[in-house]
Amino acid sequence: MSRKSRWRYNESGRIIDRKALDGIYTTIKYTDYLIGQITPRELTRIYPIAKSYDGNKYGTVDYFSTMEKLEELGMDEPITEDKVMDVLFNYDNKHICEYVCTMLSVISGLRRCEGHPGLAEEYFCPLGVGMYKMMTDEYGKQFLYDPDKQTTYPVVKPRPRYLRVI
Repeated sequence: MSRKSRWRYNESGRIIDRKALDGIYTTIKYTDYLIGQITPRELTRIYPIAKSYDGNKYGTVDYFSTMEKLEELGMDEPITEDKVMDVLFNYDNKHICEYVCTMLSVISGLRRCEGHPGLAEEYFCPLGVGMYKMMTDEYGKQFLYDPDKQTTYPVVKPRPRYLRVI
C-alpha cells in the first residue's frame, strides 16, 4: 500500500491527516533523540559532509562551515538533544537537508491542523510578502488564489518552443 493511499492530502500535496502528522512528528523527535546520543565524528561517518567549498561566496553552508560548527561542539563530545537542531541546520549533506525539510513541513502541517498559519506564512506575512495558494477547480484546471484580495489568477503554463499551433 502506498503512502498516498493511506494519508489524506490537500490539492497542493501536503498531508492534512492529523494522525499521520503526529506519527511522523513522533518519529522525528525520536530520531532527534538518537542523533543527540552520538558524537559529531560519528555523524560524519554516517552522513559524510558534502564536498562543496563555495558556501562563503553564496552565503550557504559548505564543508568548511559545517566542520567549523562541529568543532565548536567538540568532535568527540556527544551532540546533546538541545543542540541537535543547530547541528542539523548547519550540516551540508543532502539526506540531512531532506530530513530537515521534512521536519519543517510536518511542523508547519501540525500548526495548520491547529488553526494557526504555517511556518512560511507566519514568517513572510509581517514582511509584507503576499502568499498565494495553488488550487484546482472541478475541471482539473489550476489557479492561484490570493486570500488577502480574495481574487484568483489563472495558471498559464508556457508552451514549449518546439510545439507550434497549426
